[in-house]
Formats: sequence, C-alpha cells, structure tokens
Amino acid sequence: MFCMKCGNELPDNAGFCNKCGTQLGQMQQMGAMQQLYAPAQKKKTASLTVSAIVHVILAIPFLILGFWLRNKGGYNYTWRPPYSSYEILTLGILAIGGIAMLIAIVLAIVVTVRKNS
Repeated sequence: MFCMKCGNELPDNAGFCNKCGTQLGQMQQMGAMQQLYAPAQKKKTASLTVSAIVHVILAIPFLILGFWLRNKGGYNYTWRPPYSSYEILTLGILAIGGIAMLIAIVLAIVVTVRKNS
C-alpha cells in the first residue's frame, strides 16, 4: 500500500505514514471520496467534449454561409451605414457562427483543464 499524500510505500498494517504522518483513516476517506466523484467528473467532462464538438459542427456552416454571402455580391469589405437588409443578414449569420465557435473554444479549454487536473 502507498500513502496517497506523499506516495511513500507503507506496510499493510500501518496506521499512519512514517514519512509525512498522514493517518491511514484519512487516506481511506480521501480514496473513498475520489472513487465517488471520479465517475461523475468523467461523465461531466465527456458531455462537455460532446458539446464542444456540436458547437464546432454548428459554427462551421454559419461561418461558411456568412463569408459566401458577403463575397457573393462582389462586395468589398467597406460596408458603411446605413446597412441594407442583405448586409444585416450576412453580419448576423457571421455573428452566430463566431459566437458558436467561441463557445466551442471555451468548452475545449474547460475540458483540457479538467483532464489535466
């Protein structure tokens, strides 16, 4: 058996760690808590991963459509107010795609942090 706090190898009948002084009862409680929360944490991380993938899948068509619409009419990138309804629609589509992509990036960062901790 090993100490969960410092990693020191312990005999099976040890009541405490002879290196850091942690009591065996405390280690057993910590181990039990980790075993209880580990499956829930993995499930939450998996659902965040799926959500990030879904946001990327949703964002890509909006971004492609927005850029296609923006370039379709031969527009240059100097739109000025007042905007036409076509320009507002195009900007709205690009905004939706951009927001979905930002959400996907944030979710990917959260998943990475959770997996590394």
